[in-house]
Amino acid sequence: MSSKITSNTILEQLPGELRRKVATNLEPKWLSRGQRLTLGSEVLFPLSAVVSLIDTSGDGLTVEAAFVGYEGMLSLGPVRNIKAEVQVAGESLSMSRAAYEDFRDNRDFRRLTDSYSDRLLGLAFQSSVCLVSHRSEQRMATCLLAMMDRSGQDRLEMTHEYLAALLGVTRPTVTIAARVLQTQGLIHYRYGHVAIEDTAGLEQAACPCLAEIRQGLMHH
Repeated sequence: MSSKITSNTILEQLPGELRRKVATNLEPKWLSRGQRLTLGSEVLFPLSAVVSLIDTSGDGLTVEAAFVGYEGMLSLGPVRNIKAEVQVAGESLSMSRAAYEDFRDNRDFRRLTDSYSDRLLGLAFQSSVCLVSHRSEQRMATCLLAMMDRSGQDRLEMTHEYLAALLGVTRPTVTIAARVLQTQGLIHYRYGHVAIEDTAGLEQAACPCLAEIRQGLMHH
């Protein structure tokens, strides 16, 4: 467990003695792609998995509010209209809600978890601004790179439905955005599979939000 705990940024930053205590309250948990997570009784610290937090409006429109990978944690209880869905299968560490609340009494643990929660909320707000400020192909480039950063993979399984939620657009708009990036030789998209062919070129095509998202990954 001690080797795995350092694969999550929050857990890695815990002071040594506290990290050892936390490790005794963690259990490995595999997350499968497409799995819907109910987080009321546990807190998850992803290692190689990536989880989306998806908001659903009253009229049925789905928009991804944020996604969480090795840099963070999932501590949400049941929240109206918010669902957590695994987008990239992989490992995570699970802690009971009771143990998490006990560790929250520790100043270092609370500081690190609160800091991440603040950054996640900030990225969710930024996503809302991005939705109305940047073109769909720019947002697609940014989201693909952010997902690659978290998963370590340049071959991603992403359905039309998920990309529509990711970008907050309709499926026909997803087709158009993907075609723009594919015509430029930046990606190859076919039947729910996205291959990033030119990372540097995709970075040039991305919207300015990419720098902020990556800063969130590096902000320890």
